[in-house]
Amino acid sequence: MAEELDKTLFLVRSGKIREHAVYRELSDELLQLRHVALSGDGEPTLCPIFAEAVQVGRPCPGAQSPFVFQTGADYHGTGLDLRPVQESLKYFTPRR
Repeated sequence: MAEELDKTLFLVRSGKIREHAVYRELSDELLQLRHVALSGDGEPTLCPIFAEAVQVGRPCPGAQSPFVFQTGADYHGTGLDLRPVQESLKYFTPRR
């Protein structure tokens, strides 16, 4: 996961992402790094390695909203009450 994030951040920051056909015609505005989002197939806070994933994603300097996660808290249970999740929440950017 860390390697994939590093590669993606390099492509975006260096402009090399334009070498990939699907991104070639997009505007500069659409290719700006705005945030890194932690999401997936299901509720991220229930992931058994949520805290480790947060540690991988959190050092993201240069983004306007450095680190966010998407939760389906309205639709199904979450792990927001779990201690490792609670301790990891400090690394996320508060909603404005």
